[in-house]
Amino acid sequence: MKTIQKIRNIAIKKIQILGITLIILFFILFLNYSCRNTSEDKTVSKKQISIKEIERQNMQANLYIETNPKLALKIIDTSLFLSRKNKLIDSEIQALYIKGKCYRMLEQKNAAYANIISSLQLSVDNHNNWFRILNLIELAEIQFRKLNFKEADSVLNEAEYFARKNKYDNCLSAIYNNKAKIADNSGEKVKAIKLYLKTSELFVKEKNEKSLAIVYNNLALLYKSINQNSLALSYLNKSKLINERNQYLVGLAENYNNLGILFIGLDSMEKSKEAYIKSRKIYEKMGRSADMAKSYLNIGNIFFQNNDFINAEKYYDSSLLICIKHNIGFGIIINKINRGELYAKQGKHKKAIQLLNSELVKIKEMKLTDIEIEIESYLYGAYKSLREYDSALIHFENYSKLKDLTSGLELKKQINELQKKYNKAEQEAEIARLNVAIQKGKSKIRMIIITVLVILIIILFILFLLTLKNRKLLYRNELQKTEFEKTRLKLEMKNKELITNALHLASLTEFSNQFSEKVQEIMNKQTDSETKKSLSEILNEVNNVVPQGAWKDFETRFEQVHEGFSKKLFSDYPDLSSAELKICSFLRLNMTTKDIALLTHRSQRTIENQRNSIRKKMNLMTDSNLEGYLIKNY
Repeated sequence: MKTIQKIRNIAIKKIQILGITLIILFFILFLNYSCRNTSEDKTVSKKQISIKEIERQNMQANLYIETNPKLALKIIDTSLFLSRKNKLIDSEIQALYIKGKCYRMLEQKNAAYANIISSLQLSVDNHNNWFRILNLIELAEIQFRKLNFKEADSVLNEAEYFARKNKYDNCLSAIYNNKAKIADNSGEKVKAIKLYLKTSELFVKEKNEKSLAIVYNNLALLYKSINQNSLALSYLNKSKLINERNQYLVGLAENYNNLGILFIGLDSMEKSKEAYIKSRKIYEKMGRSADMAKSYLNIGNIFFQNNDFINAEKYYDSSLLICIKHNIGFGIIINKINRGELYAKQGKHKKAIQLLNSELVKIKEMKLTDIEIEIESYLYGAYKSLREYDSALIHFENYSKLKDLTSGLELKKQINELQKKYNKAEQEAEIARLNVAIQKGKSKIRMIIITVLVILIIILFILFLLTLKNRKLLYRNELQKTEFEKTRLKLEMKNKELITNALHLASLTEFSNQFSEKVQEIMNKQTDSETKKSLSEILNEVNNVVPQGAWKDFETRFEQVHEGFSKKLFSDYPDLSSAELKICSFLRLNMTTKDIALLTHRSQRTIENQRNSIRKKMNLMTDSNLEGYLIKNY
């Protein structure tokens, strides 16, 4: 039996140990799981914070790209560092893309190209089709600025393919816009206008006013190049209106620049000069070197048109210096062409021919037809002035062919048809916009009514709360007044009690003194020792009528009622004597001079003199109310 019990006890102990072990293991596993989850939560939280910070910096950099690209570059460098540190590939792709745009705005084309290629490669590797398309569009813009028009067009075709494949229709407007620029610079005017009109329709649908203003500006330049100045002015004003309304400074500067070009064609030199100066000031403010160079060149052209060759040369020099400093190849070419035209106008025909011929080769390679026509015209004039008629005839024929090509009747007819189609589409879009505006107006009125009702309800609720608050304040004030009145009444009662006690003590003291004096007189007249002894005993009893320390008790009770009175008064006015402090105590009880004289066994005149002395020590006027001052302040 004992053996069975022993085995049972051992089994129970083993089960208990196993149970405790399992509980401990479960607790350890639970703690480990909790800690891991907490750690993971912290990691996720940190990652989320990093993503938000990167997104904020990317957004901020985007805002500064056009107005302050150097600042945008600093911001995006921080974003790129955080993206790589946290291994956020999509954020890194975006940061590299923005960085590339910053370098492009700073005319650092090689750095721009390197960053865009890096971003493009990452977006391809990680199947980020959105940024793949954006990078292709930006790459086309860089190639365009390098005057590699074929490469730019090829890149845009690739971007269009992926945009359509992935249904990113909102990218098509940017693609068509860039294709239009390439067509324009390649001399394909009709194709350029067609693409720009198509782009503007997309931007109107997207409500992308900034890009729409750029398209209108580019259309204006196209119409100017084919001598349709009224249409050019119309589109320039449309663009300018959008840019002024939204304070798009870059676009506004470009508008003024192109107005300057247009006014030259309309022989309005003063208006042209004024427009160029406005353009230059905006570019200077924004630190845009390439555009400043263009503005200086244009202002130089104004002086050139007015035969002011000295000032024209000065502005050409300023423009050329900026172009050389920032390695703006196309700007250098244009400056040299303008210098050649200047030499031709000054009669320095040999220098003009030498300079213009060297730049004509580059312009032909770039297929810049408008500039080529201008150079051919000046070369014809220069050779003719030197009587080299064979060369003059060649350049005149070249000029005529190019002129016919760009300003033929068929070209104008096609352009007019395109414009009519666009005007019709624009009118339909305007009707649709008006319908939307009417619906919006109705919705707006409904919203205003609802808003007004909500505001009224809020105001009524606030008024109710204020009324409730005021009632509470009034109730609290009433309670405070009641409490104050109770306190005042208690203080008055205590003061009356103190005065009564003081007067009682004073009368007892006076009675005791008077009686003692009379008993003393009788004692002095007596000769019988027994009688004197009896009278002496009576005198002692009379002297004990006023208890010893009675006045001390009075002072103690006074301090209990008017706590710290004497101490505070003496602290403020240390020159006061103990007798004056005592009189101040009686005055605090609002006692009269007569009562104080009775209490202190002094004449009323003496008390008045002491009151005057107290006033002087307190720097009070002689006619001031001493009792009121003590009651108010102590």
